[in-house]
Amino acid sequence: MLIFISDLHLRPGFQAHLPRLQQFERFWKRVQDQPHQRAPRLCIVGDFIDLVRTEFWFEGDTRPYDAPSPALAASVDELVRRTIVEEQGFFDALRQKTEAGLLEIELLLGNHDRLLEHSPQARR
Repeated sequence: MLIFISDLHLRPGFQAHLPRLQQFERFWKRVQDQPHQRAPRLCIVGDFIDLVRTEFWFEGDTRPYDAPSPALAASVDELVRRTIVEEQGFFDALRQKTEAGLLEIELLLGNHDRLLEHSPQARR
């Protein structure tokens, strides 16, 4: 089974009307209800993490449109870290499914998460 989603726009300080973990649990139930012979492949087609539209950029001198640099990479790392902390349950659920071999994930970068290209640490 091949599943495409996009534009989750996870970012620190933004709470969806329904917590992401609950959204994932609803999604996973639907996936499990479908017949499949191998682990479903989830293709996240851009803008998984929103590294552009966040007030974080006003905290320092680095901006999302700056040229690649160690400072930009450090800012991206911090944004990703904060996002994971705020959405820990959601990321834990994704990790649990992938580590158990129940789900495969492919990530394509979009215009709001393109900065992940400049931060190898954040891509882990």
